[in-house]
Order: sequence, then structure tokens, then C-alpha cells
Amino acid sequence: MNLKVSVQYQLNEYKWPVIIFYVIVLLVCTVSLTAIMPVDDSTAVKGRFGGIEIATIIFLFIAGMNSFRDAFRLFIQNSISRKTLFAGRLVCVGIVSSAMALIDTAVNLTGNMVLSSVSSAFIYQSLFTIIYGTGYNVQTANLQLAAGSLLFAAASYLAASMFGYFITVLYYRLNKSGKIAVSVGVPVVLFVALPLADAFVLNNAINEGFKKFLLFAFGLSNGVKPWFGIVTLLLTFAFFSGISWLMIRRAAVKD
Repeated sequence: MNLKVSVQYQLNEYKWPVIIFYVIVLLVCTVSLTAIMPVDDSTAVKGRFGGIEIATIIFLFIAGMNSFRDAFRLFIQNSISRKTLFAGRLVCVGIVSSAMALIDTAVNLTGNMVLSSVSSAFIYQSLFTIIYGTGYNVQTANLQLAAGSLLFAAASYLAASMFGYFITVLYYRLNKSGKIAVSVGVPVVLFVALPLADAFVLNNAINEGFKKFLLFAFGLSNGVKPWFGIVTLLLTFAFFSGISWLMIRRAAVKD
């Protein structure tokens, strides 16, 4: 029973933000479509639209960063265990990620069909097709392609949501000095120290190694294997879920 309450409470946190997000997406899509309708097919102007998943990833990452403190304090004060809170979070993230992946996949398919009927000068692509190079269009929008786009979006949303959740739990556990150290130290190391060391000491080895790792992780190092990317994202979700739970299980309530 407590798990159901946990899921309902945490899902309710997403209700209005998700509605507002898709209202904005609808407005942007409408304005974009209105702007390109006058373009004639014979013009040299060509365009690609899509990648709505990127906006959703950012949205879910930010939502994840704002979804721990209040729920944690409320649940502990009402004698609901940390385990129930975290289990509810996993279920909530799974439901929201799956639902938004379905909506975004539908938007991709609908957007391409509308664009193809308006002008052949423009095409609409999903993030999956942008990365792996297979266009969403009337001829190639088959079940396998739609399923790949859906699964890739859902896995991306799971990873982004839990990464944001991990960050907010980490900051909750840190004291003031720790927060300052992480906020200053991590950016300095990642964007200043490592690039300088890589450029002047390591002969660009870090940059090249990171590129090779990403290409392998997302199935682009030897041919095109989209399922590598999906598995990588799911493993990322599992990794940050595990670390978040280890921090939550011993977290104390703070004022």
C-alpha cells in the first residue's frame, strides 16, 4: 500500500511540469511548421527538424534534480521507509520515461508525415535516426525503426532522470564544504585541468580515448549497432540507481 502511495505522490510531481512542457513543444512545432509552409519544393533551401528527445532529456534531468528533498522529508516524517521511497522513485521514473518516449515517438512520426505532405524540402527526424543515420519518412517508417526509436528514447530518459536524481541526493548528503568542493572542483578538473593535461602532456590521449569509448558504447565503432547504445543507457540508469540507493539508505533528515 505504501508503495502505491509513494508512486502516486512522486508521479503527481511530474503532472503539471510535463503538461506545460508539451504545451511549449506543441507551440514550437506549430510555429516552425507555419514558418516553413511557404517554402516551395523547388527552392535550394533544405532543412531537418526533430530531435525533440534532446529537450525531453534536459527536462527530465532537471526534474530529477528537483525530486528528492521534499519527498524524503515527508515520507520519513510519516514513517514510510527509504526503501519504499526509492522503489516508488524507480517505478515513477519508469512510467514517466515510457510515457514521454511514446509521446515523442508519436510526435516524430506525425511531424514527418505532416512535413512530407507540406514540402519535400524538409524532413523530420528522431534523435535515434539522427545518431544512427536512418531517416524517419513515409517509406522507411517501419515497425523496427519505430521500436528502435522508442526504446532508445526510453533508455535515454531513464538515464537522464536517474542522473539528475543522483546529483540531488549527492548534494543532500554533502555538507557545505563538500558542496562547494564538488561544485568548483568537478568543473575545474573536467573543463580546465584535464584538457590542459591532455593537450600539453598526454598528446590528446584522453580526448581520443573518450571518443573511442563513446563510439563503442553507442555501437558506432564498427558498423552501426543501435542496441549497444540502448544497453549502455540502461546500464547508466542502473549504475546511478545503485549509487543513489546507497546514499539514500543512510541519509538523515535535514532541516
